Amino acid sequence: MQPPELTIILVVEHNEADAEHLLHSLANLQRPYRLERVSSSEAAIDYLSGAGPYADRERFPFPALVLLDMQLPQTSGSDLLDWLKQHQDLNPMLVLILSNGSLAYTGKSMETHGNVTISYLPFLKPLGREIVAAMHDLFEVWNAISKQLVGVPAT
Repeated sequence: MQPPELTIILVVEHNEADAEHLLHSLANLQRPYRLERVSSSEAAIDYLSGAGPYADRERFPFPALVLLDMQLPQTSGSDLLDWLKQHQDLNPMLVLILSNGSLAYTGKSMETHGNVTISYLPFLKPLGREIVAAMHDLFEVWNAISKQLVGVPAT
C-alpha cells in the first residue's frame, strides 16, 4: 500500500503565537502534511507564483490548502484574495479564512475562481483541535470533489 500523498498547507499568518498554536493543533491530524508559513500577502503571492525566494518548487511546493489570516500588516488578506481571483490558472487549492471575530459576514459561503475555491465562513482564532479537525474534514471533502470534477483520483 502506498503512503498517502503529503498535503502542503500554506499558512498566511503574521502573529507568531497564533501560528504556533495552529502548528500544535495540526500535529494531531492523521493525514501527513507539510506546513509552510509566510507572514504577509506579498510573501504569499511570491510563494504562490513561485517568485523570489520561493522559485524552487521542490523546496516550496504548491499548496493544496491555504489558511489565510485576514488581518495582516501592510496589506490585508483581501489583497491576496483579489490576486487569487485574477490568477484562476493556479493548481487546485482551497482557501480557508482565519479571523479573530471582527470580520463581517459577506452573505457568501464559498466562491470558485478557476481552480481556486475560497470559503468565506471564517474560522475563529485561536484554533483548537476540534476546529482544525473540522477544517481538515472540509479540505478532504473539497479535495475528493475537485479531483472527481477534473477526472483525477483523489489523494
